[in-house]
Amino acid sequence: MKKVVAFLAAIITAVALFGPVTAGQASSIYDAATVSSLRNMVDAMTYYSYFGSTGSYEGVTAAQLQAQGWSPAANVEYKVWIEGTGQDYRAVAQDVRNGSQVSFTTAGSFNGRSAGSVGVSSPQPSLVPTVATFTVSDLNSSLDSDALSALLAAGGVALSDICAATLFVPGTHQAGSSVSDQSLACESAASAAGATTSS
Repeated sequence: MKKVVAFLAAIITAVALFGPVTAGQASSIYDAATVSSLRNMVDAMTYYSYFGSTGSYEGVTAAQLQAQGWSPAANVEYKVWIEGTGQDYRAVAQDVRNGSQVSFTTAGSFNGRSAGSVGVSSPQPSLVPTVATFTVSDLNSSLDSDALSALLAAGGVALSDICAATLFVPGTHQAGSSVSDQSLACESAASAAGATTSS
């Protein structure tokens, strides 16, 4: 009897370990480290806003966050968008070795995450970044991205039209395409299951 129970336990374990993985279950071995790194960056951003000269997130750089005790992970791409008057930001991090994208926002919701929570983005972008970088986009124009998203959705603007508009904006070309990395990211977000104007 003990041999039968041990055999069944071995089969169940093998199925659990080596069985098919659905998209909802898929995760990378790098995800936990990316989540931890983004949480640490969030802490450094908070310290920067408290102790920096502006009292906001504006003007933040990787060097200033390192002065607050954070170091970017070697294989992770970080993107930060400072919004409105500099009091809010959104951020994503993703390991370039096929990790899941992780998101954070200080206000509203972003990539399936509520304000103040760091976690795996939903939906996931279809393109994985190829270069580990740290990029800050200081929008600093009192742009309310949630209001803009609502207006685009209410106006019936197609996601493909939003991405088409990015084709004429200068951007980076780290992915090696003639189309900018930003346009590729937009197309990736727009083609993801459950995509919205906000995502």
